[in-house]
Amino acid sequence: MPKKAVILSIGTELTTGRNLDTNSQYIAHKLFLLGINITSMNNLPDDHSIIKKHLSGAIKDNDID
Repeated sequence: MPKKAVILSIGTELTTGRNLDTNSQYIAHKLFLLGINITSMNNLPDDHSIIKKHLSGAIKDNDID
């Protein structure tokens, strides 16, 4: 069974459209080449409560050590 992972990109510059998130695309492609399925990719603002919520979910939803 393929491993799975979640990619979280953090920065209000991403959620306001000021910057384009090219890092997630690059990371997803590299992980795909390693046989790892990305279950979700999320851009999060610089907000601790939002980051904590998504990070908790990401930890539960992946199996990468």
